[in-house]
Amino acid sequence: MCGIDAVMGRNAIIKALLITLGQLERGTRGTGVAYISNNKIKIVKEPIHPLTFFTKYFDALNNQSDVAIAHNRAPSQGIVSYENTHPFLACDKSFALIHNGTSWNNDERQYLAKLGHKFQGQTDSEVLMHILEEYYLATNDYVEALQKLVNYNLSGAIIILTKEGEIYATKRGYEPLNYVKVNGEVYLASIPQAIANIVRNAKDYEIARVKSKQIVRVRPNRKVEIIGEGEEDYTAYGLGKLFGNCEYSYNNKNKKEEEEKDDFVEQLRRKRRETIYYFDPATNEWYEYP
Repeated sequence: MCGIDAVMGRNAIIKALLITLGQLERGTRGTGVAYISNNKIKIVKEPIHPLTFFTKYFDALNNQSDVAIAHNRAPSQGIVSYENTHPFLACDKSFALIHNGTSWNNDERQYLAKLGHKFQGQTDSEVLMHILEEYYLATNDYVEALQKLVNYNLSGAIIILTKEGEIYATKRGYEPLNYVKVNGEVYLASIPQAIANIVRNAKDYEIARVKSKQIVRVRPNRKVEIIGEGEEDYTAYGLGKLFGNCEYSYNNKNKKEEEEKDDFVEQLRRKRRETIYYFDPATNEWYEYP
């Protein structure tokens, strides 16, 4: 369980970090932000408490960007370290990713490393980032790439920031993700109350939850697009304009079984048109995938 959030609006970095302070129950073992500066993605992160991070970097990050994503970590895979702290930056620096959830994908790590992807840490979230890179290389479209990721690989919720200054968010399963546009600014967060704390002086707004398999796209002009009808993986209680206390309960009573997955290795082979190898720990050798 981690906290993720994004802001597109004035002084976005500080607001994104304030949201992390509003969802401390989701993690205090690492904090990081990604933002756009001079048409490039910049990342600042440390394996420290969000409050310590906020105090340390406030002066340096204040009024530096109008778009940012932020993360506060509760480790599920990988030790507490700089390398395992979110956000993660794609190999070609085209996007940064933050993740809340656990995806068991160590097998994919071996294939991706063989394809040339460089791993800094041990988290499943970093593997998801490299998988998304492969899907984007194959499609040249973030929506289509995210649809593949959410159908075949994702567990939990992710937010990405592209070098063009766009924000994309999606989820699969019961991990919470919420968004609102108010006074011309856009906010996303795991906990709706963390958003409400920032926009509490605004009027006539309603924070909405992202459904499983929906994609939220936020353009640099702050236009919000919701792609897909999504699935009702859980029900939410107490959702109103104030969001004082919000309880989530998982409901999979009528959930359809996931359709048979396309094999990840075969997807890479069709795209790359080259041999794929796998590592056998029993023999400590690489073998050609049959």
